Amino acid sequence: MVRVRLDQALNEQGIIIPPQRTVQHDTAGQATVLVVNAQNQVEQKTVRLGGVQDDR
Repeated sequence: MVRVRLDQALNEQGIIIPPQRTVQHDTAGQATVLVVNAQNQVEQKTVRLGGVQDDR
């Protein structure tokens, strides 16, 4: 048996969102997350999702 792990791509501006359940979908089907901005206010941001690794 051989196990291989291959990196697919590197996105220098990408972030990991753990766990996957923190991602919501709006009525249009867009993926969104809640973030805290520099003024300590909660904002909803639209995100573009990449691949899933474990629960991230």
